[in-house]
Amino acid sequence: MSTLSCSLAEIMRPLSRACQEAPAGRPRPRRFPGMNTRVLPVVLLSGPPASGKSTFAEALAKALEAALIDLDTATAPLLSEVMRLNRTVDIDDPQLVSETRKLRYETVFYLASDNLRVGRPVVCVAPFTTERREPDILRPLGTRFAPLGHPLFVWLDVPRDIILERMRGRAAERDAIKLSRPEAFLSELALAAPRAPHISVAWPFDNSAAAGVAEQIRLELTARADPQNT
Repeated sequence: MSTLSCSLAEIMRPLSRACQEAPAGRPRPRRFPGMNTRVLPVVLLSGPPASGKSTFAEALAKALEAALIDLDTATAPLLSEVMRLNRTVDIDDPQLVSETRKLRYETVFYLASDNLRVGRPVVCVAPFTTERREPDILRPLGTRFAPLGHPLFVWLDVPRDIILERMRGRAAERDAIKLSRPEAFLSELALAAPRAPHISVAWPFDNSAAAGVAEQIRLELTARADPQNT
């Protein structure tokens, strides 16, 4: 039986070409119900591992009537195949991250653009570790999504002890390596909030917190609206 062997670059090259060739339409923005603005929110929801990002994002997406785009969900099938072919079970493997991260996030942003074009706000869920370090990241993202969408950061602020408690509770296979050395894991973990302007949500949070964030987003976008478009 022959063995299939190929590099990450060879596997990801077709997706890279597809991302580069994707069309960039600029239709006329639509007014979003509930907001005195034609610009739609593109929420970048971030937080530590096991912070409840997916659950909070679902509640926030419902409150905003938004599309929910989760990095893991959107890219899991392809990433799993890449990991299998390269014989790694560690999603944080440095080589895996270096060759797939950009394309995984590009997938999320292209899906966000597609939803904006049909008049749908977006909640994107991901660690956004690199983006959190850049104080001016919202400027290029704002240009990318203009004139349809306006990016906003939401950060889930969770204490270190709660992170470990929740990771042990969910017992996910991907957490096994991290939990085998918890102190080292926490010391390496990027827990800083985004350097760019953001909405911070303190632990514990629930659906009412998501509703509060949705209202903050509505108020911010309404305040930014051009009076001629209201």
